[in-house]
Amino acid sequence: MLLLLPLPTPLFINDWHFHGCGGAHMQADKYGLVTQLSRRLDHTKIKTSGGAVKIPTSTAFAKMPPQPRVSDEERRRIQGLHEAGWSIRAIPRRVGRSDQTVARIVAPKALTEPKKPGPPPVMSDRAVRLVVRKAATGDFSASQIKDHVSSAASLRTIQRVLASVDWLQYAKMDNTLELTAEHKLARREFAKEWLLYSKDVRPRVVFSDETKWNLDGPEAISATGRTCGSRGVKPSGAKTAVVRLWSGVALAAVVRRS
Repeated sequence: MLLLLPLPTPLFINDWHFHGCGGAHMQADKYGLVTQLSRRLDHTKIKTSGGAVKIPTSTAFAKMPPQPRVSDEERRRIQGLHEAGWSIRAIPRRVGRSDQTVARIVAPKALTEPKKPGPPPVMSDRAVRLVVRKAATGDFSASQIKDHVSSAASLRTIQRVLASVDWLQYAKMDNTLELTAEHKLARREFAKEWLLYSKDVRPRVVFSDETKWNLDGPEAISATGRTCGSRGVKPSGAKTAVVRLWSGVALAAVVRRS
């Protein structure tokens, strides 16, 4: 016997079980509220104590319309019932709202800061403050700060941290020797002495404001050596002795210092 039941939307059924084609199954909740689970079923059997009744799927699985927003009056009523000792399961039956809605009003989730994408920062806030304090003195370069801080951050990371500070200005450090008034006076005296020399002497004169000679070979760490059994080239870390002359002049293989 086929019986079509024009049921209203939403459908309220108590203690009924739904069995659809393809193994679909749905059971009414404690309020008897049944909503749509699937539209692929052609028909649905409702098992009751009197037998099975087949009804169209579009009627049995009617979609529940959206509920209106919780008003301020309902919100105060729910909070008042909760303060009076009502449980979260008892309040929905009294106000006609779902358990999830009542739980969101009674115990709202705390707002948390979203997690930043990417790996965690290498430098902590304390290390950043230490780097900025060292750089503010103006006596340290980025590489010197890295060695002083003893952080796992790279040199480029420290440079980015310093570049992000708006009140710090980058200035290249002057590592040359200081030119004093005595040096300037010696330069003038030397120029007066050699000003009237003949032209054949001038090509042999080598003048340099600052010249550096390595006494035992080329620049340091430029020599390479190969260890036994290794395929790579290992740089030599031996440092060479250096002589630095300020305002050095060579004339006929004679070096004079002013």
